[in-house]
Amino acid sequence: MIIIKPIIFNTQSNNKYFYDDASSFIFPLLNNDEEKELTNINSIKYLTDLKSKRLIELQNKYHLFMRDETQVINPEEFINSRIKKGCRQLIIELTQSCNFRCKYCVFSECYSEMRTFTNKKAEWNIIKKAIDYYMNYNLDCQKYNPTLTPAITFYGGEPLLEFNLLKKSIEYINSTYAKSFSKIDYALTTNGYLLNDEIINFLLVNKVFITISFDGNEKTHNRNRVLSNDQGTFAKVYDNFKKFSETADLYSIRYIFNTVIDCKEDIRNILSFFDQDPVLRKAFGKFSFVDAYHSSYYEGLNYPDLVKQRINELFQIIEENSSLSDLARNMLKQIFNLFEAKINYDQKILLNSCAIGIDKLMVDVHGNFYACEKTNTNYCLGNVNDGINKEKVIRYFEFLKDIQQNRCNYCPIRNLCDVCIKTVDVNNDEFNIKKERCDETVIRFTSLLKLYCYSKEKGYF
Repeated sequence: MIIIKPIIFNTQSNNKYFYDDASSFIFPLLNNDEEKELTNINSIKYLTDLKSKRLIELQNKYHLFMRDETQVINPEEFINSRIKKGCRQLIIELTQSCNFRCKYCVFSECYSEMRTFTNKKAEWNIIKKAIDYYMNYNLDCQKYNPTLTPAITFYGGEPLLEFNLLKKSIEYINSTYAKSFSKIDYALTTNGYLLNDEIINFLLVNKVFITISFDGNEKTHNRNRVLSNDQGTFAKVYDNFKKFSETADLYSIRYIFNTVIDCKEDIRNILSFFDQDPVLRKAFGKFSFVDAYHSSYYEGLNYPDLVKQRINELFQIIEENSSLSDLARNMLKQIFNLFEAKINYDQKILLNSCAIGIDKLMVDVHGNFYACEKTNTNYCLGNVNDGINKEKVIRYFEFLKDIQQNRCNYCPIRNLCDVCIKTVDVNNDEFNIKKERCDETVIRFTSLLKLYCYSKEKGYF
């Protein structure tokens, strides 16, 4: 049994709480005596000597501060149990080429750990093998998971540069596998520059869920989303979206924007743009903050501080109770939805990592399999000819088991931590997570705890 010290924090309303990672619960602190007792927790013996009746009752009921490390996870058994459920998503990299040169893109030269753009595209035989591998694997899993719905996502670069390959893929899947599944989902993220009548009609007829990358008004959008000659793309994307939305409404197909919140942009400007007409407002649905970690474009900027600043901006907009308040609440809900799922929940296994090569699978233009579209290419999981190398999947989870038991065992936010293979350094099939990344994660989640509790106090979402 390991004793975990709680995180004690104040909200902006000066209300005090403590977070206990052993249970993943948050509790209010009632007085200074409770705070003093929690600050000094360092052993099981100390727990038996607690003076506060309330803390004693909470500790007995929820087993606070005590992390049970006796249950050792067997990675192979864990993987075998997950394999039976099927693979929820196949991501097909149609091309590594893009007609944009977005300055914050992970494939730009600003992210040293990721590949850069090339002119390479996938051949049909590679795509067909990947589809067959994925669909047949899921067919075998139907007896364990009869409601399994395969999902195919087309990726790039800009996937619409290879629209013919995309079209051929969907037609092949529909003709070969549609009769075996009650539903097959398709998805696509595009910069919107190449949308035309033929492409729009095909995507809508085949019920492809479409996400269009759109950052805001002309100035905001054009600061980062540019062509290779540095020319802005707002006007073309805006016109194409208007045409697309008119047709999509006839098909009653849902579509959304993916809006990247740049470190240098005022959120109010972004929300004001999407609030200006009903069509834009309806499509505003997904956003993300630029991750400044390992990016030379944002060198010197502190990512946790940036997120905190953005959330406080949302608080201010919500308080104004203007037409922007609902959009701000929507954004805030997105930020805290995943965070909220991690608290008031049982202890997590293997550091909240997804099951690489099992939960979802990405195939690149060469036919190599990777964990997802966001990872670098330092850890290949297999290929379309040989399938997934199960030993490589197990090796990754052996690493997670080792650091969970020997490095993260005393961490005060282990159950909140979102370890992902994209945050893991891989060199010659050896794994490591830099201490600076861990330190940043503790700071970030401590800040999120404060902001989350404050937003709940105020009823912001």
